[in-house]
Amino acid sequence: MLRSQLLAVALAAAAFTIPGISPVLANCQDPPAEGVTWDGCNVQGRSLPGADLRNAFISDAVMADADLTGARFSGSFLRTTKLTGAKLAQSDFTSADLTGADLSGADLSGATLARAIFTGANLEGADLSGADLTGAILDNASLEGAKIDGAVFTRASLDQTIWVDGKVCAETSFGSCEK
Repeated sequence: MLRSQLLAVALAAAAFTIPGISPVLANCQDPPAEGVTWDGCNVQGRSLPGADLRNAFISDAVMADADLTGARFSGSFLRTTKLTGAKLAQSDFTSADLTGADLSGADLSGATLARAIFTGANLEGADLSGADLTGAILDNASLEGAKIDGAVFTRASLDQTIWVDGKVCAETSFGSCEK
C-alpha cells in the first residue's frame, strides 16, 4: 500500500504546474515557445522574428546576431545571456531579468523594456531609440555610446550606471543620470 501511495504522490507532483505557465523543456534546436527552457543554448545568428519567449528560462545562452525583431520576452529570465548585435527592435521585455546580460551593439529601438532588470548589463553602443524603460533597473549597467533618442527613462533606476557619455550616474539616480 505504501508503494502505491508514493507513486500517486510522485505523479501528482509531476503534474503540478504554475497557473498560466506551462514549462516546456526543450532541446536547443527546438522552436521557441512560451516558458521554454534554453539555458546555455547557442542560437547565435538564428532568424526568429516575432518569437514567443514569454516566461522563458534562457540564462547563460548565446543569442548574438540573432534576428528576434518583435519577439516577446516578458517575464523571461535571461541572466548573463549574450545578445550582442541582436536585432531586438519592437520586442517586449516587460519585467524580464537581464542581469549581467551582454546587449552591446543590439538594436532595441522601439522595444518595451518597462520594469526589466538590467543590473550589471552591458548596453554599450546599443540602439535604445524610442525604447520604453519606465521603471527599469539599470544599476551598474553600461550605456556608454548607446543611442537613446526618444527613449523613456521615467522612474528608471540608474544608480552607478555608466551613462552614454562615459560618466557614472550618481547613487540613487532615478529617471535621469545625475552626475
